[in-house]
Amino acid sequence: MTGTLKTRSVLAASLLAVLGSATAADKVTILSEGGASSYWRAIPETIAMPAYPGIVADKSEDVCIGVGYMLDSDGSTGEFAVLNAWGSKTAQAKPTDAHFLPFSQNALAAVQRWKFATTGGGSAKVKPIYTAATFAFSTTQGGDIGAVRGHCTIADLPDFIA
Repeated sequence: MTGTLKTRSVLAASLLAVLGSATAADKVTILSEGGASSYWRAIPETIAMPAYPGIVADKSEDVCIGVGYMLDSDGSTGEFAVLNAWGSKTAQAKPTDAHFLPFSQNALAAVQRWKFATTGGGSAKVKPIYTAATFAFSTTQGGDIGAVRGHCTIADLPDFIA
């Protein structure tokens, strides 16, 4: 548990450094996953879900990755961080463990391509938002993807980062 708390403290400190670098005029709002939908809508042709990594030899493990990202005022994404990771065959692993690297790379590559438009129309100026997305990787036919995602979903992102 101490390792998890230490990892979380280091992650929180680095995120606060990034989020604290915003100017007062562009103060960043931190919203939990799905919370940005009041301000932003995804541009469908840019949204692709990552595939199970081909490089992983054992494709029977279910894995989830939680990614934090900045949704900038121009609708692009940036400031990516792996916030959470879980594997059905991986006990007490940290999100930064090499085991999760292929999954994290695929998740981060997907979010990097995402683009958003404001819900208020083209003239509406919105401030940057820091939020999260959770991805599930599974090759299990008929498996419960929601349950896999549940291991990495952060219900209260502002509290998680604080």
